Amino acid sequence: MDNQQNYWDKKITGYSKEKWIDKPSIFAKWAIQFFPKNGKLLELGAGHGQDGNFFATKGYSVISTDFSETALKYNLQKHSLKQISIQKLNLKKVFPFNDNEFNIIYAHLAIHFFDNKITTQIFSEIYRVLKPEGILAVIVNSTKDPEYNTGNKIENDFFELLPGITKRFFSIQSMEKFSYQFKTLIMDHEGKSYKDKVKLIKFIGQKSK
Repeated sequence: MDNQQNYWDKKITGYSKEKWIDKPSIFAKWAIQFFPKNGKLLELGAGHGQDGNFFATKGYSVISTDFSETALKYNLQKHSLKQISIQKLNLKKVFPFNDNEFNIIYAHLAIHFFDNKITTQIFSEIYRVLKPEGILAVIVNSTKDPEYNTGNKIENDFFELLPGITKRFFSIQSMEKFSYQFKTLIMDHEGKSYKDKVKLIKFIGQKSK
């Protein structure tokens, strides 16, 4: 965890110098069309929190989370909207939220760092805390990424790229496997971000009634 914490603290600090860091992501601006008009939104791996801030300005009540203390610091410094609560959350653990608590769960490049067991657990926890008919919006790295099949392979589509730093690469097929509990509204390989030159896997799903 120390390697991961240090790695992400440095990444988050580096991102603070990017021109795009204070504007909503391409994915956030696209995904919001699938959200209910209002409700409670849980953001996973928020980083600087620009997407959570965007959703709050649109009237959503947002819990913006990250496991990096540096990310939480930047998030707190930048955003003071009453509609946003900022909270530390380790995605490897059971979520500290009630069943059926959120109308929307959102994750921008946040859930592709874990092995099969933890990734399965994350999707299960998302399903648990999402309300019936709630929306899940995620965008993740894909198997077409140039880093795919580099470093030390730990399991299928999952690699250690640096000591203690791991990354999972999704395909449409693997996303289907992990998201099987959800009704798929959109799933494709056309996702974009400001910092990635390759296309990403994007998924919009809905929890059944």
